[in-house]
Amino acid sequence: MLKYFSPPDEAVNSIVEIDVAKLKANGIKKIIFDLDQTITIQGTSNIPKDVLIKLEEFKRVFSIENLCFLSNEPNEKRAIEVKKNTGITVVRSEHKKPSEKAFNTALHFLNVGPSPEVAMIGDRLFTDILGAKKLNLCTILVNPLSPQNDSIGASFARYFEVSSLKYGIKSLLNLFLAFLTLSGIGIIELYKIFVGFFQNSYIISTSESIYIFHISFILVSNVFYW
Repeated sequence: MLKYFSPPDEAVNSIVEIDVAKLKANGIKKIIFDLDQTITIQGTSNIPKDVLIKLEEFKRVFSIENLCFLSNEPNEKRAIEVKKNTGITVVRSEHKKPSEKAFNTALHFLNVGPSPEVAMIGDRLFTDILGAKKLNLCTILVNPLSPQNDSIGASFARYFEVSSLKYGIKSLLNLFLAFLTLSGIGIIELYKIFVGFFQNSYIISTSESIYIFHISFILVSNVFYW
């Protein structure tokens, strides 16, 4: 699992900085965009003007049928408004990223299977990028459009994501566990912290993954604590 917590294939400040022609020349044929904080301001249908202009370039180079947005958007009115403003379909999935089922919904819409010829562009390392890597997609990480609009939980998760890129996920987890041990925080508190964080990051999204997490936590915590 940790192999998927590797850096994205490319990282830029915004989709505006992406070299669209280069993507095409490198063999990319279809593109999945995250919606919130990548294309739209969090929780709205507002798309910055420079992003709208960039989307027009993507449509010219790849054609509109090879593009889609992937979202858990429950608001059909908002999804319709985004499509009206961009011409690009919002693929809504009942499964949350990084679930492979969420990405497969978008791949099905694009009429393609998992392939490095499909690019995923998003602002979250542990949802957009992690899920795409599990399916061997090309991954491009962008900075969020409006981090000030993140929830407290999302802000914490994003900080952890950025730190994992800087220091490596294994080193960061080891440091975190060592800190908790030395500071006297007990195993129950550690469990609550990890469950809270991973649920917010949607890494734990199914009953099966919750069960696997419980078993893994018991094994890992015993290694670190005893």
